[in-house]
Amino acid sequence: MSSSCNTSMECVIAPIVKLNKLVTIQVSEDDNAKDYENQLNEMKEILNSHELQIDEFENRIKCCQHPMNMDYCKTSVFVTGCLTMLSNVKTHLMAVKDDPTPVLSVSQEQEIVLLVHFIVNTGLVRHFDFQVTVSTPCAEERPQCRYEDLNFCTRQIISLCENDLLRRLILPKFLLQLIGALLMLSYSPECRMQIEKDQRMFFLSKLTVLITKWSKLHDVAYNLLVLQGSRKRSSPPWLQKHCGNILSKCLLR
Repeated sequence: MSSSCNTSMECVIAPIVKLNKLVTIQVSEDDNAKDYENQLNEMKEILNSHELQIDEFENRIKCCQHPMNMDYCKTSVFVTGCLTMLSNVKTHLMAVKDDPTPVLSVSQEQEIVLLVHFIVNTGLVRHFDFQVTVSTPCAEERPQCRYEDLNFCTRQIISLCENDLLRRLILPKFLLQLIGALLMLSYSPECRMQIEKDQRMFFLSKLTVLITKWSKLHDVAYNLLVLQGSRKRSSPPWLQKHCGNILSKCLLR
């Protein structure tokens, strides 16, 4: 791999390292995490310094200007900024996709996975109407805009997975959560009221791609069994039903 490519990727990953430090503060009990305006300004500065588009970031800030549960919504703004950064990584990886040598170092991959972990927990799992594992906290009262946020974040993560390298980093660790998000957006009664039919069909088509083309059969079956629930963690009837239906189809493959 040429030194120019190395330098280019280092420049792309550098802001993610900064962002991970900011995210660490955001999810901590540190008093700095409560300084919302300062945290937002720092993220804007990171995005602007690397000439990244901040339109979606700014729009998300406006969407969160409502009185209900601002503490819940403000974290969604940070997720949007993180996704903007990862979208930039995808753009650069697509530009060097024909390079036969590894594009990312181990430490660079770790920085990406760390950021995706925050995005998945905050942009997906936090909005679920069910628990993905026994240790997942039970849902609290949450604003309706969480469905819009789940919609947006799921689309963005699916888009990241269209790149082979990013998909290799994301799916082994977050397949369970991504299947859960796509099932909820496709089938849950609440999402059927909040999300247009054409959008639900889009998520259903992406679920098909995820479980038939991007993932191994045994991994899909295992995660569907987890989502289906157990005696210790019951799942809603709609989730049990559709996990069962997909499992039956998996057995016929």
